Amino acid sequence: VDQRAENRQMLHEAWWALDRYFYQPGHHGVDWKSVRDRYDALLEFVPYKPDFYELLGEMVSELRASHLGTNIPWEFLSDLYSMGGTLGIE
Repeated sequence: VDQRAENRQMLHEAWWALDRYFYQPGHHGVDWKSVRDRYDALLEFVPYKPDFYELLGEMVSELRASHLGTNIPWEFLSDLYSMGGTLGIE
């Protein structure tokens, strides 16, 4: 799987869904097409999935809608949590 192509497709599909179905047709005054272009240009700098999901969350937050957000799938979070230290208790 070409990770970068997959990330680009996922970003474009998320952008498309919000472009079509966001509850406020004017996107809170945000130039949503320019947001897509800006974040599309940043994709080359986020080859790893956790970084990509962070970037996707930042793009979504451009709409300034407090009820809107993204989550990183557990399969990517588990690796991040395993890198941290623990107190030695379970």
